[in-house]
Amino acid sequence: MPNASNIIEYARKNKEKFSLIGYFILILILSVPLVQMFIEAWDATRTTSPPIGSSGLSRSISRAVRFGLFDPILDSSHQNVSFFGFGLYLGLLSLMSIDIKKRWQAVLLWIGTIVGIIAITASGRLFALADWAQFPAFAGGAAAGLFVGGGQKLLRFDNIRTLEFRRASRILYLLFAILTVISLLELHIQYPNPLAVESGPTVELSSSVDSNEFGVDSNGLVSNFLISGAFIFTVRRFVQYEANKDFFILGPRGSGKSLFLIGCYLEALDQRDLNDSQSPLAPSKDLMDMIASLEQQDTDWIVEATEPGELKNLNFQYTHGTVFPMNIGVSAADYAGEYLSRLPDAITGAVEEQESNGDVTLRRLSEGVQQADTVIFVIDLERFADNESLDIAEYFSIIQSTNNKEEMGVAAIADILAEEFREEHGLDAHLYYDEFIDFVNARLQQSENIGALITESSDNEIYPVYYQTKINESGERVPMRGETGSVMTVGFDRILQKFGEN
Repeated sequence: MPNASNIIEYARKNKEKFSLIGYFILILILSVPLVQMFIEAWDATRTTSPPIGSSGLSRSISRAVRFGLFDPILDSSHQNVSFFGFGLYLGLLSLMSIDIKKRWQAVLLWIGTIVGIIAITASGRLFALADWAQFPAFAGGAAAGLFVGGGQKLLRFDNIRTLEFRRASRILYLLFAILTVISLLELHIQYPNPLAVESGPTVELSSSVDSNEFGVDSNGLVSNFLISGAFIFTVRRFVQYEANKDFFILGPRGSGKSLFLIGCYLEALDQRDLNDSQSPLAPSKDLMDMIASLEQQDTDWIVEATEPGELKNLNFQYTHGTVFPMNIGVSAADYAGEYLSRLPDAITGAVEEQESNGDVTLRRLSEGVQQADTVIFVIDLERFADNESLDIAEYFSIIQSTNNKEEMGVAAIADILAEEFREEHGLDAHLYYDEFIDFVNARLQQSENIGALITESSDNEIYPVYYQTKINESGERVPMRGETGSVMTVGFDRILQKFGEN
């Protein structure tokens, strides 16, 4: 029987799938009452005076569009306006279906559309689909949807699996929101119509507008308002593209921050290949130089240390999730000097602007912290195990100097504690990672500085990561390598998952 931790882990890994199922159920629930609200708002069959819908503002504007745009060409009924709008919608939805990041949402909208058509058919108000007279209006609407939604990309794409049609999704949301709000207002707000459109392209102002004719019909107002709000929220969540979150890594010199970022990149690369994704990771040159050095079979760690006065920019990006993707940016600056003690003043502006601008490394660190959504503090577990100074006192000043920033603690070089964990509990850390997290945090709480840091930061846990290592003939700790010669990492998959959840 699965225990609670297994259930939580399963739910965490399948969070997007559960969200998709939830939205699918919500779409089915909302489709029928929403379509019914649209129909009632358009037909306005109530006998309240003045009549709403048939003499409402939106109906008058629709008539003006019909008389002005369609009658001179097609000389037909208001169905042309409806079919043009329906074609526009399907054109935009078709582009959304091709979009690599929105195809699942498009599938649910297609289902909602089919349910809506069934509901309209049941009400006896379905468009005259068998009447080919409306086909030019429908085709024109579909062509317009493809054009304004960015369908031109289809003529010059390199790989259809990388195409995005952001404009199509935004216009689709705008149409949904406008239609829903207008329907809600037309159904429940009584007002004098300022326009008079009877026939032809002529639009005239009504002869009188009496303020006493304004009113509110509260019959079904609450339920329709809730349905409309839920629908607009759902569609917005569907068409909203990935959020952008940036993480900046800080740590004392030699604390393992560069190896931590490299591990994150290698894990992101593995996940991209596993998901068969085409999203670029865009690693910096300095990062790729370090990875190239690490991948050499005869290399223990990264051999080349950062020279005094040298600054290496390490960064990459990746896409977290497939149903509701999020762009994640991870960066760090590898430097030879000690800058953490000067960083708080540079962030708050207490350092002379000329001094800050003249020091490239200090400026890079300050800009990285200020632009990041989350600051990652690296704790060197090798120093911790050897009872050496962690040099993390500056972290507290940095937390105080930043406003509205999230903080996250990472325990790098955790392979030493992984051995203690195996000796004390008889478990391998990479197989029992959640238990290893608890073990590491319990050990770290023995340090007053780290305990205070956990209390001050926005996250209440420190996440251990490490490269699997062994002791070589010289007594040095070196990375273990797989059959292909690649290093083996532990905990970085959880870190990337955590990045997407923040």
